[in-house]
Amino acid sequence: MTESSQETSERLMREGLDHYAMGDDARAIECWRRVLELDPGHAEAQDYLRTATDDEAPSEAVEAEEQANEGGALLETASEMLRSGELADALELLETLEREDASNLAVQGRIELARARLLDDYRGRLCDGIAVPQLRIAADEVMKFNLPADAGFVLSSIDGTTSVNDLVDVTGMDPFAVMRTCCRLLDAGIVEVHP
Repeated sequence: MTESSQETSERLMREGLDHYAMGDDARAIECWRRVLELDPGHAEAQDYLRTATDDEAPSEAVEAEEQANEGGALLETASEMLRSGELADALELLETLEREDASNLAVQGRIELARARLLDDYRGRLCDGIAVPQLRIAADEVMKFNLPADAGFVLSSIDGTTSVNDLVDVTGMDPFAVMRTCCRLLDAGIVEVHP
């Protein structure tokens, strides 16, 4: 079965972000140019291409300044974490950088890469979302944990009969966020899952 033009564009956009996140600007630019060949009005590809080509050949002085910049150093740290497989920690660091500058495409690309890899891991641990989480500890013990609001919200929806996929529907949250929260609750020993 061949890809539709839209599917090809979406695949090339993802590949471009992956290449850009790993510092391979030339291959990212090539992917985004191919998207524009298929769809010359693709705004996202135009934006990414504009940003990548502006950053494509920075002077040595700019590179040195960027390395001295704390954000640049943190971004490099996050990139190294991605390369070494420390995906969850890399994502947390990248999300911190995103809060400081949401328009940074290098950060966005790395976030997308980390999320995609983590989602595969979460799906595996949660049986593609059909696993049913249930509380492993007494309800009053949950209060001992300093849970963030989203974790508390997901936890309040866990009834021992609702699958992870159904929790996505019940909470209205992003599927990645629900799976991430379920895996964190699992790691903390607060819940257990049954296929």
